[in-house]
Amino acid sequence: MDGATNREGGGGSPHDRTMDAPVAVLVAVLEDIAAAAKQGIVDIRNEIRELRSATDRHLDATNQRIDALRDALKDALERGFRTMFGALITAVAGLAALMAKGFHWL
Repeated sequence: MDGATNREGGGGSPHDRTMDAPVAVLVAVLEDIAAAAKQGIVDIRNEIRELRSATDRHLDATNQRIDALRDALKDALERGFRTMFGALITAVAGLAALMAKGFHWL
């Protein structure tokens, strides 16, 4: 016999009607658990999006600082090269003058 016949009072075990209430409670509890799990997943996704946005902002700021440091280092190296090249030219010119004086070219 099917459940509809049992609920209407015809045939079947008397325990069939008593099982409807606990099953309905169980279904309600499972629906609540599923809704809570779904909301939890939505919350986790939102937190991940927020973390991703924060990480992107921090990476952008870090990249800007790295670019600034790279530019400063490039400028410092360029100044250092110019200073060393100037010192080399001065030393060569001084040595040439000293040799010219030593060999009585001047």
